[in-house]
Amino acid sequence: MADYAGAVAAIKSRLAAAWIDAAGQPLTLIVYANHRPEPPFPPIDPTTGNPAPVVVCEVTGTRSDVHTFGDAGNRFFQYDGLIILHVLVAINEGVSRAQALAVQAGEIFRAATFYQDPNGSYVRTVAPYPPDGGGAAELEGVDAGGTLYRVTVSIPFKYFHRA
Repeated sequence: MADYAGAVAAIKSRLAAAWIDAAGQPLTLIVYANHRPEPPFPPIDPTTGNPAPVVVCEVTGTRSDVHTFGDAGNRFFQYDGLIILHVLVAINEGVSRAQALAVQAGEIFRAATFYQDPNGSYVRTVAPYPPDGGGAAELEGVDAGGTLYRVTVSIPFKYFHRA
C-alpha cells in the first residue's frame, strides 16, 4: 500500500535511475540526508585532482491536509513538499558547471507523475525553481572542508494519498 515514506523513496529512486550517463554510470555521487557517504568525501576527480561534483538530495514536507472528504478509503490526503537538490562543485571551477548540473537534475522532475498505485495514490511534481548558489558549508551534515561551491534547485511536489 502506498504511503508518504514510499513516496519519498520513489523520489530518490527516480533521481538515481535518471542521473546516469550514456554508459549507465552515475553522473555524480548522490548523497542523501542522514547518510554518510563512503570516504573520501568529497570524491576526487582523477583527471583534475579537484573535488568531483556531488548531488545532495533532500526531500522535505511542508504541509498536509485533507484534499477531499468522504467515507474511509475514499478520501484524498494531500502532502506538499520540496525536493531539494544541492549540486556541489569545486571552488574556482565555475558557477556555470554547477548551474548546468542543477538544471539537468531539476528536469528529472519537471511536470512528472509517478509512484501511482491502483488505489489512486501518486506523486505529482511541477516546475523546478531556478538554481540558486552559495557555500557548501551551509548544508547541515555536509563537511566538504570549504572546498565546494553549492548551487541548489528545488522542485515542489504533492503526494496525494487515498485512504
